[in-house]
Amino acid sequence: MAIELAAARTTVLAPERLVTRLASRLDLLTSGACDLPARHQSLQATLDWSLTQLADTTRQLFANLSVFMSGFRIDAAEVVGLPLSSDEVLDAVTALVDHSLLRTATVRHEIRFVMLETVRCYAESLLTDGESHVAHERALRYVVDVAIAVDREARGPRQGEWLDRADEELDNIRALLRWSHDHDEADSAATIAASLMPFWLRRGLLTEGQRWLDLSLKERKRLSQAAFAITLHAAGRVARQRGDITLAEQCLRESIGVYERLGDDVGRARSLGGGRVRPG
Repeated sequence: MAIELAAARTTVLAPERLVTRLASRLDLLTSGACDLPARHQSLQATLDWSLTQLADTTRQLFANLSVFMSGFRIDAAEVVGLPLSSDEVLDAVTALVDHSLLRTATVRHEIRFVMLETVRCYAESLLTDGESHVAHERALRYVVDVAIAVDREARGPRQGEWLDRADEELDNIRALLRWSHDHDEADSAATIAASLMPFWLRRGLLTEGQRWLDLSLKERKRLSQAAFAITLHAAGRVARQRGDITLAEQCLRESIGVYERLGDDVGRARSLGGGRVRPG
């Protein structure tokens, strides 16, 4: 439907201008053919009509899912769909697919659900400020768990699977890192950035990784000691890979001190091994 409505504008707008005006997507895609039902004369009207066909719980889930910028798996939908049960979330997602509000794609043998960006923006507009905050908090918890799994599996046989998973979630990760820095979620942001250290290293995203880690270190007074330690460790490892040996040794040495104060021998050993730093 969005494509058909946009195509109708190509007779009066050059492609470049059409792209520019799509910034206000729902306003532009109006005034369809007059012989169409009212609900099909604009994307806004089409979406409004589609929502009237859905149960209240499905409408709320649809709005909550707008926090995912690059789509999601069913387990992510279950997290933002709480307190719905897994079966209720599955039924709701199926209804959204049936009404063309979600598309499906198979990524590495898993089904992934995607909203067109215009539809996602519409869904986002349905959330109150409070609902948006709760949905983002839940999505953030999900991304934290993904990042921790990437770090945990980096030293095992499933490392490739979880690096691919981080690739798959990267736009969601970026969006939720930005959100967490803007909404007093310093520990969560640090945990994500630090736990993704194997991903930054193995995917060659050193500059981006360093940027997120630096942002967290600038908020060190708001971090728990555990989050501060893993962030220092990750920053040291990334700096070393970038060739900044001075910064690497500084970060790793400081992380060793924090781990010692925490009594975390495993963390201390990782920092000692990560940069061949001698105990101070």
